[in-house]
Amino acid sequence: MTNFRDLALKSTRPSRPEPPIRRSAVVKSRVLANFPDVVAIYQKCFAKSPMSFWLDSSATIEGVSRYSILGSGEGPLAEFVSYRVSEQKLNARFAEKPDDLPFNFNLGYVGFLGYELKADLLGANAHTSRTVDAAMLFVDRAVVIDHELKNCYVLALAADDNDQSAELWMDAIAQCVESLTDSDPAPGEPPVLVPAPDV
Repeated sequence: MTNFRDLALKSTRPSRPEPPIRRSAVVKSRVLANFPDVVAIYQKCFAKSPMSFWLDSSATIEGVSRYSILGSGEGPLAEFVSYRVSEQKLNARFAEKPDDLPFNFNLGYVGFLGYELKADLLGANAHTSRTVDAAMLFVDRAVVIDHELKNCYVLALAADDNDQSAELWMDAIAQCVESLTDSDPAPGEPPVLVPAPDV
């Protein structure tokens, strides 16, 4: 442990800024009656957005791997953040997870952290990526599919309890999802993935 302490004390990096003050928000949710095909939901509700995403678990863990999470960065509270090693500033938001949700996904950031970030942790930056070293999308609206119980959840982040934009979006996405036939697969080829913009 002493060698790690000595390395940290010798570091010439500037001190980290104070973490930002958390801004609270409210997560609203509802469960829809039907269970359409996940591909159909993605193609009809999200695929046209350049910031759309579809998350599935890469591990098989009982009670955890049963969810697919679909969404895009088009909500009023959404933001896209990219990062290079030479920059060190991110904004943070915080929202409590509603007690009635059976999963841990609570809206917030989705994205990736590249191997080059090791340079921020006193490691050597042996490679320079052609793309950004990290990219995060703050998601304020999403659909979560429970493949085990065959439930479809709609989530929206609201600035406060009086924010009606979240309810209006939930109504619109519920109508979109419920217009799909239960377990009706989407026609055609799966969507082509487009790289995230370098901003």
